[in-house]
Amino acid sequence: MNQAIPILAVIVWVITFLLYRPSFFRRPLAGERRWLLALIQVIPLLLLVWLLGNPFSDREIEEKREGSVVVLLDDSPSMGMEDGVTGRPRIDVARDWIDGFLSRKNTSGTPGKWVLYGLDDIIPAGKSGSDFAQAFEEVGRRIPQRLLDGVLFISDGRDHGDRSAQSAAKKLGVPVHTLGIGPDTQPDTLRVRWKEAPEEVYPGSPFLVRWAIDSDQPREEAHDLTVSFASREVHHDNLTLPEGRVHREGWITIRPEEPGEHLLRVTIQDENRPERKSTADRKILVKERPKTLLVLESEPSRLVQSLSQVALQSGRFRILRPVSLPEGGGVLWDLSRPYAEEGESVSQFWSREGFTRYGADEWGDQLQGPLDEASVVVLGRAPIGSAPESWVEVLTKATEREDLGWLALPGSEMDLDRFEDSSLANLLEREGNRKESRESIRILFAEQGKDHPALAPLWSYQDGVWEIGSDSYFRVIMPTMQVLLTDPQDRGLVVQVPFGLGKATLVSTSNLWKLRSFAGWDVRGDREAGFLSGLWLGILDDLSGRERSQEIRLTLDPEKPTVGQSTRIQVEDPSLTPGQPRGGLEIRETQSEWETLLVSPDPEWSGIGEAVWTPRSSGEYEIRYASGENPLAVTVTDRPSESEDLSLNEETLQEIAEDSGGAYSRLAEVDPAAIDLKPTTHVIERTDKTPLRHDLWLGILVAGLFCMGWGLRRAWSLP
Repeated sequence: MNQAIPILAVIVWVITFLLYRPSFFRRPLAGERRWLLALIQVIPLLLLVWLLGNPFSDREIEEKREGSVVVLLDDSPSMGMEDGVTGRPRIDVARDWIDGFLSRKNTSGTPGKWVLYGLDDIIPAGKSGSDFAQAFEEVGRRIPQRLLDGVLFISDGRDHGDRSAQSAAKKLGVPVHTLGIGPDTQPDTLRVRWKEAPEEVYPGSPFLVRWAIDSDQPREEAHDLTVSFASREVHHDNLTLPEGRVHREGWITIRPEEPGEHLLRVTIQDENRPERKSTADRKILVKERPKTLLVLESEPSRLVQSLSQVALQSGRFRILRPVSLPEGGGVLWDLSRPYAEEGESVSQFWSREGFTRYGADEWGDQLQGPLDEASVVVLGRAPIGSAPESWVEVLTKATEREDLGWLALPGSEMDLDRFEDSSLANLLEREGNRKESRESIRILFAEQGKDHPALAPLWSYQDGVWEIGSDSYFRVIMPTMQVLLTDPQDRGLVVQVPFGLGKATLVSTSNLWKLRSFAGWDVRGDREAGFLSGLWLGILDDLSGRERSQEIRLTLDPEKPTVGQSTRIQVEDPSLTPGQPRGGLEIRETQSEWETLLVSPDPEWSGIGEAVWTPRSSGEYEIRYASGENPLAVTVTDRPSESEDLSLNEETLQEIAEDSGGAYSRLAEVDPAAIDLKPTTHVIERTDKTPLRHDLWLGILVAGLFCMGWGLRRAWSLP
């Protein structure tokens, strides 16, 4: 077609040229005839060019089509239980009722179509077999809304989807009539479980645990919540749980005392019915030895003193501090403090101290041992001072350790010339790239650092502003730096950078110690002291890679899954951090292929995630995470467990009917003739597009114009 258009255009031009060439005008032909002949010959050619562009004509057509009424049957596992009236399975009673209902409609001559779907027929694989919202959406996909006259839904109301079935039914745009089947027994379930708890902690190091309660009861009830650790009650609370389904979570802080493996237990108990209770246990190992800080500072500073005090008071860190002596040699201090009972007074912020003195001939070899034990190296004012040159080599080699963190404080750049040819020079150069502020420094949380693990102890302080007077800030923030603390002008005060095979934190302010850092361990009444303590502990915990068990734990809720029931798989993995869903969790029926499930990390807590799995068949399954060698064995049964509530949930069915404009009735009581549902005939208007090149009259017109043109030429004796 694209080639025909220019060819026809050339033909039109040639004909026009021939008609108007001088010899043509010299012929004895009147001007009116000449123009008439030209138009009659050009017009059909222009029409042909237009028709090659494939124009269409629109024509409105009305079409009659039969509508449909969908009968939707809940065939999930709970429908296999007794109906509470006849003693037969609910699914059998429902199917018999549907057979009689449809046969009555067919014999009465009702026009249109009645379409029967079971939930298992239309819900995609991987979804809950009793996800009502998903079922209504599938009905809308299979039958256009303009041909859908209504839905009749028969169920026991046990919806296991995570979306609103009422909204999905309303979006269909037609009445959804619901019929309920099942006994009237009210739900009465109570379950408590641990959502998060560490496996290893240190004496005197507080840790957080989170519990979760799931309740479904006929009326509001008062409950006692008790948490015990190491056979000692550490928390008690009175909870009032309302009627219906309730999910509630909470967390508490616990301080371990004695080393060893201890039991963590949470118990929820109904005050009025003591036999109604639930318990969950976890084992936690309290390790004996705290982490080690290697503090390098030849010129004592208040900033390092405040950090040391906080680290020792917490009981979770031990400090090794080598000090070179002017006459040669040096002293290695070893400081630690075991856990002290709350309220116990101590004369110094460490209660165990020891030191060893070394001569000048052996002092050069005394850094390697403490460095091997260290989890964090703290670089204070003039870190090595007059220490032997061998220390530079030892520290440079230590940057190759991925399990070692570095903390650079103001003044550490004073020894930059000692590390000129080492990898530490870059770190100290960045620390020295500071500028004094003319106005007082006001400390704020950087937007990009609010969720950083180093600031976890300070989450309750994020609404505060901390002023420390005139101080310094980092001149330049490089792309590799993550800013943790800043000021109102977005100038970096505390940043973290990759360093060697590990990471390092740099602090620009030297007056942090002025935030009343010597207030003692119990700082709950002093927000400034609490802020500084939390900052130091958070940074040290982050740099030391505060130990969490590398063992991956998988737990199921419920513990005994059933076909069609949504099962939550909780993953405890230290490498999980809040963010987007990720792979790694795999599941398979025994001896079949592995299938991948996405794990959604907890949005607030690190190390924990969750996936939802809906088994579609019974049998033996295996679940593994990160391709683990020892998968978790799971048995999926056909029947729901006896502890699950299997009564008729009329409330859900009533809400579905009311929101969509339908009506609710019990199956055993309903009169089929009273159900106002019937298919109707719909008139569907549509636009029919017809190519004009198929139009007969237009073809006759073009042919007639061609014939007329050549006829006139013959009549006027033209060639």
